[in-house]
Amino acid sequence: MIKASHNKWVHATAGLFFRYLVKLSFHDIVVQCPDYETNKPILYIGNHISWWDGFIPYYINAKYYGKKFYIMMLENELRTKQIFKYLGAYSINKNSKNMLKSLQYTLDLLSHHENFVVIFPQGKIYSQHSRHIIFEPGIPKLIHSSKTDFQVIMHVTLMDYFANAKPTLYVYMQMVDKNNIATHGSLQDLYNAFYNDILAKHTMNTA
Repeated sequence: MIKASHNKWVHATAGLFFRYLVKLSFHDIVVQCPDYETNKPILYIGNHISWWDGFIPYYINAKYYGKKFYIMMLENELRTKQIFKYLGAYSINKNSKNMLKSLQYTLDLLSHHENFVVIFPQGKIYSQHSRHIIFEPGIPKLIHSSKTDFQVIMHVTLMDYFANAKPTLYVYMQMVDKNNIATHGSLQDLYNAFYNDILAKHTMNTA
C-alpha cells in the first residue's frame, strides 16, 4: 500500500490552491457543521458523487476542524496522482491482501486525536440523485476493531445550480455514536435514514 507522507511545502502551495479552487468554482458554499470534541480524532464518511469529493473534505477540515488530513484512495488512482499522498492520501487495493494493511493503517490513524480521516464507503462515484446508498463492507468492522473513542461524522454533499452559472455546494453533517454501528447493514441504515431526511429537508428548503 501507499502511505500518506505529509509535506509542509505541498500543503502550503497545492493545499492553498485546492481551497481557492473550491471557493472559485461554486456560487456559494453552505455547510451545516455539528459540534465536536477537539480532543478526539474524526472519521468522516458520506456519499461519493463527484471528482470534487477529495477537495471538499480538505476544505471542510481546513475551515472548521483544523486537524491533520487523511483520505483513503484506490491504489491505482493514487499511483497516477502521487502528489496527493503529500496532502494525506493513502491507498487501498480491494482485490489484494494489502487491503488489511490499509484498514490497519486507518485504525492507527484513528488512534491519534489530531487526525481527520476521510473514507467514501460506496467505493466509487454514484449520482447524487440516488435514493439508496450502498456501502461496501469493511467500515463497521474497522470501527469496532478500534479501541479508540474517535468521532464519526456522516455527511451528505449535494450541488444545485438554480439560476446561477455556478452550482451552490451544500454539505450537511451529523455526528453519530460509533457504538451504534454494529453491522454493515446498520451503518447503511443509519446513513440512509440521515441521507433521506437531508434530501427531504433540502428539497423543501431550496424550493
